[in-house]
Amino acid sequence: PGALEPYEAGGGWFPPCKPRELEYYMGKALSPAEMFGVLKANLDSMTMLVRLLCYGIFFAGFMMIGGPLAVAPQIVPCVGEYIAGVAQCMVACVAAVFALGLWAFSTAIAWLFYNPVYGIALLVVAGAASYIGNNMVQKAKHEGGGGGGGAPNLGFSKPQDEVPLV
Repeated sequence: PGALEPYEAGGGWFPPCKPRELEYYMGKALSPAEMFGVLKANLDSMTMLVRLLCYGIFFAGFMMIGGPLAVAPQIVPCVGEYIAGVAQCMVACVAAVFALGLWAFSTAIAWLFYNPVYGIALLVVAGAASYIGNNMVQKAKHEGGGGGGGAPNLGFSKPQDEVPLV
């Protein structure tokens, strides 16, 4: 019915590699079941790597957005460096939660078409992460940690009502 010929693979621009024959990837003769098992294992590891890389990119993006908030306390004399370390940790925690929500949402959209059960479960995770992250930010604002109009409450005193200047 047909003839077997060497299959040429590779040659992509990312990652840069030159074309090679399939015998380069499979150095020994395998049965079809073994070959597809090896290919599935390689695909599973590549999929997990891309998922982790995607989460890492989302996390780095949120850290870049919140980075100025982490270095702002350094202007406080004597204790600014210590407060900045705590602020950096808080920004990282909030960034991790928001990155999880964005990652779960983007993954859920893809999974909705392939396997709706996983897609809906990931949408629930995305909603929960967004809710938790929003509550963390709102709690910080309510306690006087931002929103403009006054000094932030660092836990030393209760925030007081502002008196408008006439």
